[in-house]
Amino acid sequence: MIRFLPIGIIAILVISGLVYFRFFYIKDSLEEPQQREVPKEVPFDTLLTKDPGGVTDNLNILATQILNLKSANENLVKTADSKNADLERRIKALEASVTQLQGQVNSSSTTAQSSTQTTTSESKFPVYIPLGSAGTSTDQNWYSIPGFEVSLDPAEYSGYASMQLEINMRMIEKAGTAYARLYNSTDGSATSPEVSTTQDTFQLLASGTFKLPSSRKSYKLQLKTSQGKEIHIQNARIKVNF
Repeated sequence: MIRFLPIGIIAILVISGLVYFRFFYIKDSLEEPQQREVPKEVPFDTLLTKDPGGVTDNLNILATQILNLKSANENLVKTADSKNADLERRIKALEASVTQLQGQVNSSSTTAQSSTQTTTSESKFPVYIPLGSAGTSTDQNWYSIPGFEVSLDPAEYSGYASMQLEINMRMIEKAGTAYARLYNSTDGSATSPEVSTTQDTFQLLASGTFKLPSSRKSYKLQLKTSQGKEIHIQNARIKVNF
C-alpha cells in the first residue's frame, strides 16, 4: 500500500495541473488574446534573410526578369525613336531633293520655252510666191513670158530679210545660153539679178538676193537666149527669206 502511494500522489499532481491548465491558463488566453501587428508589406530583404531557398529564390528570379524586361523595353523604345528620327531625316532629305529637281525642271522648261519662242521669232521658214509654170521663148532680147506675172507689196512680208528668183528651165539643145530675170513692169526696171544655163536638161536656178521697192508693184518673168534657140520653163517662183 505504501509502495503505491507515491504513484497516487504523482497522478493527483498531474491531474491537478491539467485542470489548472484547462480552466485558468487557456481561459486567460481566450479572454485576453495577444494582439500582433501584421505588416502591410513584407520587406523584400526579410524574405531574402528568412527564406533563402524557397519563395525568395522565385522572387529573385521574377525580379530579375522584370528588370530585364524593363531594360529591353527601354532599349526597344530608344531603338524605335532612333529609327523614327533617321526615317524623318531621310524623308526630309528626299523632299529637299524633289523640290530641287522640280526647280531644275521648271527652270529647264522655262528656258526651253524661251528658246523655242526666240527661235520661232528669229528663224521663220521661207515663203514661196509662185510666178507660173510651163512656158517657152526663142527671143534674143528680154521678153515677158505670158502668165508669169504677180502683184506684190513688201509690207505683206513684214520682217523679211531678202528675196530670190528660183526657176527650173533648160535649153532645147546645147547651143548658146538661156537667161531669166524678174522685171518690175510698174517702174520699168529689173528687180532680180539674172540666172542662166547652157544645159539641155532642167536645172533649178536661184538668183542672188534682192529686196522689193516700197508699195505694191507688178512683176513679170523675162527670158532671152543668146543663139535664138528655144528655152523651156517648167516653173518659176519667188523665195522670201526671213
